[in-house]
Amino acid sequence: MSKGEKMSQTEKNVLSWLKIPSYLELARTIENVPKSAREISAAIALQDTRVAEMLEYLEGVNAVEHTSSGWILTTLAKQVLAKYFQ
Repeated sequence: MSKGEKMSQTEKNVLSWLKIPSYLELARTIENVPKSAREISAAIALQDTRVAEMLEYLEGVNAVEHTSSGWILTTLAKQVLAKYFQ
């Protein structure tokens, strides 16, 4: 994105969720390697039901997707992570 280019609404939505520390931690957990919800729960020390809710919210803003290998960040979410959190 160039300096004068505005952020898309989708990017804003992803960024708003990733600003929350627990969501950012979840995102970093699945940034490069897909994991099951249970594996994510263990990695970030939250209950399975809470992680399931978080994944649902993130899926709703196109930040994560579920594949046959598990949950992983979308390209958009990886771009937001790289731009704002690295």
